[in-house]
Amino acid sequence: MAAKSDPHAPKQARSEETRKRILAAGYELLNRGAFASASIADIAREAGCSVGAIYRRFQDKEAFENELLKGALAEGKEAIDDIFQCASDVEALAADLTRSIVSRHVFYGSIYKTALLRNINEKSTHSLTKRQARYVMDGFISWLKETQGITLNARQINHIHMAFQMFNGAIANAVIARPGPLLIEQDAFVTELSRGFALLLRNSISVR
Repeated sequence: MAAKSDPHAPKQARSEETRKRILAAGYELLNRGAFASASIADIAREAGCSVGAIYRRFQDKEAFENELLKGALAEGKEAIDDIFQCASDVEALAADLTRSIVSRHVFYGSIYKTALLRNINEKSTHSLTKRQARYVMDGFISWLKETQGITLNARQINHIHMAFQMFNGAIANAVIARPGPLLIEQDAFVTELSRGFALLLRNSISVR
């Protein structure tokens, strides 16, 4: 007996297509550096849909921004997994992680900045960005054990935690405050952060 077709399927497909188009519009505005100042009407115009179509899918711009952030973090997680699979030593790993993470903070600058400021204001310990940071740090500890044969003691783990805290803090400060003299979009920022990060990690591993 033939399976019954879902009468709602075409409508559901159109709805999902509209949602993808709205998200694509958000990323395009980010790419042009126009997202921070964009209104829901601007996003609707970019997506070629009505304002109501956006509000039926996202409560407000903050909810839409969170969805864009989830997509950015998922993409970043895939890149990080690839880095851990390919890295041969701590210096190469630090360099690749730095390039990947910094480039995403530059490209998705406004949504990362909003998320980081929300972390500060709400003092959340379980935010999307903090969970991602923890994922990278735990991944490094696993990578050391699985590929380098290094099992860390409690003191070494504390030092690793601080190394990542300093690394993430430098990026967050560069996104939010932009104190200079090296700015996050400059190659020198990536070079020097990578060098310092590798030194911190090496020193953490050598602690006894």
